[in-house]
Amino acid sequence: SEAACVSCAPGKYSEKIKAISANDCTDCVQGKWASKTAADNRTVCQICSFGQYNLNPASTDCKFCPKGTYLADDKANEANHDSLADCLTCPSGYYSEERSRYCTRCPAGKETGTVCIHSYNPILIKPPYTSI
Repeated sequence: SEAACVSCAPGKYSEKIKAISANDCTDCVQGKWASKTAADNRTVCQICSFGQYNLNPASTDCKFCPKGTYLADDKANEANHDSLADCLTCPSGYYSEERSRYCTRCPAGKETGTVCIHSYNPILIKPPYTSI
């Protein structure tokens, strides 16, 4: 008799057409995630979107880059989403909200040193930065 197929847990997939045990399941790599069960190939592991990163293999979601940082890559390369360091600091005179793809210039008169006074919340801006 044939062995019963098993579903891989979210955050995992199987290279085999029919996984017969949890040992047949492989973790999605850092920078990728999967929320689906019964993943039967690595395409179910998705690269995090812009403004997001993922530190852990076998993840079911991505974490947001914090305010004052950005991550421009949008699902192109998991290596650009596998560390908090991938969230680049906005330059002085710019700000960003959580999960940003880019930084926005502070409104005129709203910058004091390395603090951009946003309409509802001051956001610390720390150089150095990598240009967008």
